[in-house]
Amino acid sequence: MTPTNHTHGTDNGNGSGGGERLAPVRHLYAHRVTDPAGPGTDVIDGEFVEGGVVTAQDYTRAQRAKAIERYRGYQQTARTVARGTRTAAQATGTAAATVVRTTRSVATHPRTRTTVAVGAYTTGVLAAPVLGVWATWEQFHNWRTAAEHREGATHRGEVIHDRIATQMQLQEYRETQLGKLAGALSSRTAMVFYGLAALAEAPAVVDWSLHEWPVWEYSQAVATIDLTCGAALAALLTVNGWVYLRKVFKRRNRKRVGTVADDGNALQVLPIAEARHDRAALELLRRSLLAQGVETNPIAGRRTAWGWELEHQIVGGSGKRPADVIKKLEQIETDLDVRQNGVLVQPHTERRARFTTRIIESDPWAKMPPLPVYPNGSRRLADPIELGLRLDGRTMSASFLSTHAIILAASGGGKSGLIRAIVDGLAHTADAILWDLDPSGVGQAPQADAMGLRALSPEDCEQALTIALGIATARTRIKDRLGMGDEWQPTPEYPALVVVLDEFPRLSKEAKALAVALLRVARKAGVVLIFASQSAKKDALGDSVAAEVAWKAAGPGLADYQTRLLFGDNAVSEGYTPGNYRPKRGSRLNDTGTFFLEGCAEGDEPIPTRALWFDNKIAEQRARRAAQAGRPEWDTATLQAAGVTAAQLSGSTSPEDAAVAQRAAFDDEQRRTRLGILGEVVDYLADDLATWQAGTEGARDAVSSTELAEALGRGSGKALARDFADFHLTPGQVRIPGEDGEDKQARGYRFADILAAVTTTESNTQ
Repeated sequence: MTPTNHTHGTDNGNGSGGGERLAPVRHLYAHRVTDPAGPGTDVIDGEFVEGGVVTAQDYTRAQRAKAIERYRGYQQTARTVARGTRTAAQATGTAAATVVRTTRSVATHPRTRTTVAVGAYTTGVLAAPVLGVWATWEQFHNWRTAAEHREGATHRGEVIHDRIATQMQLQEYRETQLGKLAGALSSRTAMVFYGLAALAEAPAVVDWSLHEWPVWEYSQAVATIDLTCGAALAALLTVNGWVYLRKVFKRRNRKRVGTVADDGNALQVLPIAEARHDRAALELLRRSLLAQGVETNPIAGRRTAWGWELEHQIVGGSGKRPADVIKKLEQIETDLDVRQNGVLVQPHTERRARFTTRIIESDPWAKMPPLPVYPNGSRRLADPIELGLRLDGRTMSASFLSTHAIILAASGGGKSGLIRAIVDGLAHTADAILWDLDPSGVGQAPQADAMGLRALSPEDCEQALTIALGIATARTRIKDRLGMGDEWQPTPEYPALVVVLDEFPRLSKEAKALAVALLRVARKAGVVLIFASQSAKKDALGDSVAAEVAWKAAGPGLADYQTRLLFGDNAVSEGYTPGNYRPKRGSRLNDTGTFFLEGCAEGDEPIPTRALWFDNKIAEQRARRAAQAGRPEWDTATLQAAGVTAAQLSGSTSPEDAAVAQRAAFDDEQRRTRLGILGEVVDYLADDLATWQAGTEGARDAVSSTELAEALGRGSGKALARDFADFHLTPGQVRIPGEDGEDKQARGYRFADILAAVTTTESNTQ
């Protein structure tokens, strides 16, 4: 149905209306509906209208009016909401300010902290027994689980080999728990709980003591016993629960640890401090060795006062040796988290696959033995002299009858202290005369009273060695006539001669030749030589001393070639590592007085020994007391055979000559300090350099980088080149003699370049 158009007015016959013509009006049809608005209501386009049909203009005006009315309503609502929001925001701000002020007031109130603590403690007391039951059950379960890893499923059985690692972890966890429980049982919280339990029993005890009725006595006794047992159980569960809570909620320092693969299992490489028993320590060391590519089987271990002694066996067929373990000591010390030089390895001589590792966690020489007491005149040269305490707890001693000795240690290494210990023992003998020789002008000044002769200059040392050689030669002729047999037998009537020769590398060339000659005849003639120095040159005297002496001591700071010079070519791989120890520097003692000894009565194992310490005052007092008791005199037979008098065999270098020698030694020491590593090179090549400078045919004129690096302990030729860079000394291609006698090309240094670098360094530092 479509709308119709109607025209209002009359038509005048010519198509135009005679009156006013109205615009056509479009009528909207309305349909009658039944609506709650009531009968007679029409609907147009969904709108209810009254009165039937309306025009479009009226309808538009009506809709516009309604829209305006709705807009005004929306506007009013928005204003109302805005006013309400503003009011709510103001109220919220006021409330927040009030809450902040109240909170601040409560927080600053002195009772707030107490209230919070009481509330937390109350919550803990209520919750702790429940958690304590759980923790107690967990501990019992772990205890039973630990037994399952032992033979026979009992704690009396040995740990099953394949389950050592698991057993160690479980044992560490159990011990940690028990340690925390023990700490909690004695904590302040536990003490408060015990006090509260005792306070709860007080009324019953007081009532029991005031009344004497049998019924009350019996009931109160039962009640008291029950209360006591209950309080003890509650206290145990409470503190155990507190331990569990602390374990759960306490912030831990979670360490990152490395792992090593072992038969498909990833094992943690942990510090040795994690070990609680010998099997755990053996396992931790095995893991560290495995990480370095050395597979071993643990043999035995024991806890010591300073750390651990652990024995391992290298797995056969692995191609490894104990020497490979020694090369990895620095990394093993890092894995086990111990001090520098805190891991010592001693290969076994009777079973080459086995070695003992000593891990140092605390100072092994914190308690040194007291200084020995020697009765005056009652000792003999054959009697052992106490020298120091070895790492394994043995007191080391040595006898110097027919035994030459050498002591090497860098400056500050404790050489003087060990010499004092030896001289102190010799000063109390009745069959030995002591001579003090030192070309550097110092000597054994605190023990001068015990010396028969003191030569403190190179010239006087040469003269004294000449006389000593004459005495030794003469005695070899008369010992048979005196009925002494193959060797001179020292007695108070025929005393031996002990020559303490300090800083022997400073001797003149002639004096060194005398010392070499004396070494060859001294032992059978009752003459004992004790050499000492801060370094040893690879020359004729150095080689002779190393070959002839039977008692040796190597102290901190020695180069590897010096260690090999004393103990043999395989010394370092056998565990002799004095170069790893640090001498005294300034006020820091470091490892001063720590020596590797060979020739002692207790054995020759490569185990460090801390020498007994004699300060100047004590050494002087003991030497003076020994001198006052009387020193032996020269026998007439020796004097006549040697063609000398007793006056020639006594006395001392004048203070002026000694001062000159000291000044020369000081200048030489300063020169060595300026030269640095070049000084070590010159000492090592002393004999070769002298031969080359003399123009000897066939003398080598260069040294390889590999040989120098190994001799000086620099690890590699590259490391040596870095040290030489400061002296503008660079390696090049040189020809050196091969093992087959033929020359071969190698990377190294020419002697001419080395001496030129020495000359340049000395001229630049003057």
